[in-house]
Parts: sequence; structure tokens; C-alpha cells
Amino acid sequence: MRAMLLGTLAVLVCYPVLADDKKGEKIDAKKIIGKWEPKNKKKDEPTVIEFAKDGTFTLTFDLNGKEMKLTQKYKVDGNNIITTEKVDGKEVVVKTIIVKLTDTELLTKDEDGKNEETLVRIKDK
Repeated sequence: MRAMLLGTLAVLVCYPVLADDKKGEKIDAKKIIGKWEPKNKKKDEPTVIEFAKDGTFTLTFDLNGKEMKLTQKYKVDGNNIITTEKVDGKEVVVKTIIVKLTDTELLTKDEDGKNEETLVRIKDK
């Protein structure tokens, strides 16, 4: 059950981050660092996604009224976000394509190009 939840959360966080590979378009990987939330939140999506300088990201979400956090590894390679997690002792790699990355918005698509997601930066208070 836990492995299934972790895999689902990884997909939820990553599926929105894909776009067609565009040669020559450079993504500033430093812009991804910080806290983000889905622009149009759906019921079972993480509420906060935080990318850290150390190459980890943390998903914060509500599970049956309890706040849960899940931390995984990521790296930005060209216009791709590549995340890595362990599920049942095996390493699972998910690639998400960055369509657009600004100071306030992160638009992504999954590897198949079927699911698109817009995340907006959460301003520090």
C-alpha cells in the first residue's frame, strides 16, 4: 500500500512537468528551487512541492486528515526534471518535461505528453 502511494505521489508531482524537448532552449535550474503548489488543485494532489538546493524535493499532502511528507531526489537535465525514488527496493526514475519555467510559474507535461500541470510559486511570508 505504501509503495503504491509513493509511486502515485511521484507521478502526481512529476506528470505535469513535461513538454516537447526543445533543443537550444535553456532552462535556468536555479529557478525551480522553492515552494510550489498546483494552480488548479485536485482533491488527491500534493498541496505543496518544495525543490531544495541539495537535489531533493518534498511533497506535502493530506492523507485522511493527517499531514504527510515525502522526500525524493531530483535533478534538472536540460528541460527535464528527473526524479528518483525507491519502490520495493527498486529504483524508479520518472522524467517530466518542463514546458515553461518563470519566477512564478512552472508548466510541465508527463513523458507521454498527455498530462499537463501548472504549478505556481508560493511566496515566502
